[in-house]
Amino acid sequence: MYHEVNNKLRDVEWLILGDLNARTGTLDDIFVENNVNKFLPNYENGDCVFNEINYRRNSRDPLFTNTYGTQLTTFCRQNNLCLANGRTCGDEVGNITCIANRGRTIVDYLVLSAQLFQSLVMFTVDPRPESDHFPLHGRFITMCQNDSDEETIDRHFPLHPFHKVPWNDTRKEEYTVRLENLLENVNSDFISYLNNEDVDSARIS
Repeated sequence: MYHEVNNKLRDVEWLILGDLNARTGTLDDIFVENNVNKFLPNYENGDCVFNEINYRRNSRDPLFTNTYGTQLTTFCRQNNLCLANGRTCGDEVGNITCIANRGRTIVDYLVLSAQLFQSLVMFTVDPRPESDHFPLHGRFITMCQNDSDEETIDRHFPLHPFHKVPWNDTRKEEYTVRLENLLENVNSDFISYLNNEDVDSARIS
């Protein structure tokens, strides 16, 4: 992935979101201006320096890193990207993103280009029980073009909008019946599939 992004990085702004299997601890993912030539020998101006961002990230998993974490932070420094985790409104402490058999860690990230980071107003890790990886949620400000009057306006929008369906306790029996019917259909289809597989195997043998 790093090689592919690096080849296309100069032409577009990037947003990378998800499980990267990278334990970064508190490794530096952006460079300070007085040390820029160490990472970008051809640096000529300050356009790619994150001047309005905390250089240090907070992390609730600060002590452990792995090879993927080192690769990720190095890649960010060399390509004018940064991690939203641990330095953004909503995740100032660097919350845990994954709870697995070996413990709690941070391996899921929001990685942004410099320009996109300026539009990020909130980033949160939502602790939910459905998976060992927690959902990441970002909120951005964007400039939207109004087709009617050609005026540019600011709009806040969630990165992943969703519609919440309220629970109706009076319909719980109906819900249970429908769910049981769906499960019966799934089981029936699966059994039919297995029977067909057995028939096909018998024909072959």
